[in-house]
Amino acid sequence: MRIKSGERAMFKEINSSPCIKFPIQVELAQPSQKVSLIIQATLGGLDTRNDDRFRGHSTQLHAEATLIFEVINRLIRCIIDCQIQNEDSVATRNALELSRSLAAKAWDDSPLQLLQIKQIGAVAVRKLANQSIRSIEELEATEAYRIEGILSRNPPFGMQLLAELKSFPKLRVALKTIGQPVSLASPYVLNFTDRDSALQRQGKVDASAYTLKQSWDLSMIRRPLITARSQSISACWLRLHPMVISCTSAD
Repeated sequence: MRIKSGERAMFKEINSSPCIKFPIQVELAQPSQKVSLIIQATLGGLDTRNDDRFRGHSTQLHAEATLIFEVINRLIRCIIDCQIQNEDSVATRNALELSRSLAAKAWDDSPLQLLQIKQIGAVAVRKLANQSIRSIEELEATEAYRIEGILSRNPPFGMQLLAELKSFPKLRVALKTIGQPVSLASPYVLNFTDRDSALQRQGKVDASAYTLKQSWDLSMIRRPLITARSQSISACWLRLHPMVISCTSAD
């Protein structure tokens, strides 16, 4: 998808448009730059068909955009899977947000997401945005009569629009803390002098089971606690249980 000689001036116009979220700062020459601008023009709601600056190129731009979006969704899904495998949470989140935008063909954090509604066009989006209605959630929370007033429509347009919005999926993630937080008020020092001897420490200690009935900091889990003085005890590790930390010996 090379930039043809007759398209260079047009893509410079697209690159300078306020609809482009990430303008290219270097000379336009690479196929990847053309693909980037076509994607951003689509997500940014740039109307190339009714703009005289793009006359003669709008049909070709629409055909190339259709071709790109047939492939881009599979590509972004691959990127998401790779970043999950790499355990890169930041890249995964960014890829997921981009995937939402590509699926809607509008930036997810812009009022253009309202274009997903059949009865809403570019003019209606501008009217709603001027009234601080910039998302699907905000539109759904608006009264039917106010929607009709903003868009200069007659009843029952508002009720029909709100009925359609109820079919939109509403995904939420809820987190719940299970158990009690584990914290460490002061450091513990344990001295092993003999396998059968009692552990010396202020507080209750069960020497036979090597169990400390105290709360420990999570950062101490699976870290060496002490250096054993007895050959029969080679290592000491912390194992987390609800409000109980066990210190076991390895022969």
